Amino acid sequence: MKVKEFILCSAILHGSIIIPGRRHSDCYDLLARLVPDLPATELPDKKQQGFLTSINRFVSREDGWDIAVANNQIKYGLVASTAEPGERSILISENLY
Repeated sequence: MKVKEFILCSAILHGSIIIPGRRHSDCYDLLARLVPDLPATELPDKKQQGFLTSINRFVSREDGWDIAVANNQIKYGLVASTAEPGERSILISENLY
């Protein structure tokens, strides 16, 4: 039986560690508490921002959008996330709650 995958929360990748949070800023706050001396140059960048799914998988903002749309999880901010022609739409935490 295939388990249905859906978006749980925002997340960032720090190396191979997934840091979850309600919003991406919460993820960075948690990382700062876990690694207080982490230099700003080593903080995850935009490419390392994504989402944690119900099967404990980190996905990009683009893949997160596809998963959230397939599960009718987009509640707010549709215009803010919709891409221009030829680009992929991205998920932002504001779409979910």
